[in-house]
Amino acid sequence: MHPVLFSLWGIDLHTYGLFVALGFITASVLAVREATAKGLKPEPFMDMLIAILVGGIAGGRGLFVVLNWGQFSSAPLDIFKLYQGGLAIQGAMVGSALAAWLVVSRAKIRFLAAADILAPYIALGQAIGRIGCFMNGCCYGKTTTCFAAVVLPGEIVPRIPTQLYYSAGLLLMFILLSLLKKKQYFEGAMFSFYLMLYSILRMTLDALRGDLMPLSSGFTLSQVIAMFFFVLGALLFVVSRARKGKACRK
Repeated sequence: MHPVLFSLWGIDLHTYGLFVALGFITASVLAVREATAKGLKPEPFMDMLIAILVGGIAGGRGLFVVLNWGQFSSAPLDIFKLYQGGLAIQGAMVGSALAAWLVVSRAKIRFLAAADILAPYIALGQAIGRIGCFMNGCCYGKTTTCFAAVVLPGEIVPRIPTQLYYSAGLLLMFILLSLLKKKQYFEGAMFSFYLMLYSILRMTLDALRGDLMPLSSGFTLSQVIAMFFFVLGALLFVVSRARKGKACRK
């Protein structure tokens, strides 16, 4: 684990922030290139990406703080130490979606059309960002005797490298969504696929996490949120397909 990549003139370059930034930049460049190829003006699309960044950080950090309030109650200023890691992806998704909707509605861009373009690249950006989680030592897995394990600094027991599992799963999502996009589904399909696939990934891998406390139901709160997103994605798929069918019959 290398939470700090290097220090220059007394300033630390944190690995977590670096990989999150790399993921966002990579996803943004590829999304803007595709949007431009499809005839969309790059300026409002870039404005949407900036809004996604701001909304994602605000939503992700907000949910993380709520879920880990015991960590911040005695030191509330630590809320702003984003370089130490700590973003709840589900909160980031909600914050990003709301911010993007506000921007695209003003730019008269269809939200679902933009979301379909972004869907594969969101997964790719997250795959890169999860490497930062691994380097930072957060989002770690349960202890294990399996050979495919890592030992965190300060510990002697091996743990499941859930961060790398997330990254590999998200990379596979990117590949699958990129292939599905070629089939030219109805508007909203790609984003609904992303929501459902990501929810399945979280519901599966969160069960291997060692830093998440289960609720009385046996599920973690993040798994419950993932279930909600899966239902949301399924509803979006059904509604979008029905809307497409009505348009075809007119």
